[in-house]
Amino acid sequence: MALNQPYYPRHISDPVRLYIATQLIQKELIKLFPSLTDACRNQINQDVANWNTKSSFDLTPIRDFWNGAEGILGGFKSKNIVRFLTAENIVWKEQKVPIEKLTHWAKVDSPIKLQPPPYSAAQLREIFKVPAIHQYYKDIEDKTATNFRNAYPIITLKTNDTLTILDGNRRMRRAVFLNKSSINSYVGSYTSSTGKPINYWISNIAIKELLFTLVESQGVHSSSSETIKNILKYWVNNNETARINFNELIQGRFKGLDVL
Repeated sequence: MALNQPYYPRHISDPVRLYIATQLIQKELIKLFPSLTDACRNQINQDVANWNTKSSFDLTPIRDFWNGAEGILGGFKSKNIVRFLTAENIVWKEQKVPIEKLTHWAKVDSPIKLQPPPYSAAQLREIFKVPAIHQYYKDIEDKTATNFRNAYPIITLKTNDTLTILDGNRRMRRAVFLNKSSINSYVGSYTSSTGKPINYWISNIAIKELLFTLVESQGVHSSSSETIKNILKYWVNNNETARINFNELIQGRFKGLDVL
């Protein structure tokens, strides 16, 4: 059972959010180590699943879990997804979504030069009709049809009637190639009319980088110092996790720093 640090807002420890993030971390870590045996891969998956439990005694549950997720998904893979997974005004549910509602935002590898993305499902179908491209992707499918990554649901965010892919462009592309009409997805839906994530996870390292930059800019570039202070003030005044993580840092290494 996941441990909830009571001083973080309750939605941060929502089991559904933690489960989705755990799957994403497992998938991205395994991609980095393609030579691992099945037994080693399963052990890594189990270890990641324990990041937020009592058995992972070297970690501070919730805080280190989301910091780790941000570091791997955002820092290593440049996926801006943790803010949506942890936003208080977004709820998550697994469901099948029609392929026709999806837009492919990533570059499509091809032996022939293509126009840049985005691509609708209909446009991808037309691309796959080109013999050289169809053969290229048939060869890929022959080699990767049983790849464990194919089974993961994609991650989409619903805004009004639009579904934006946050993770899973390759799987969406594969579904189109295989003439699938739908695909499994974790769908995030806003519960407020803002259309923007609120009260989401802001990591310790993000705050720390701003604090270090503030120290470096003071007495050298006053306008930059004020800009950094304004960003920190905005986070602290509008985000519970930012306020908690900021207060922890400002009481330690950055104690006495004039920020707010």
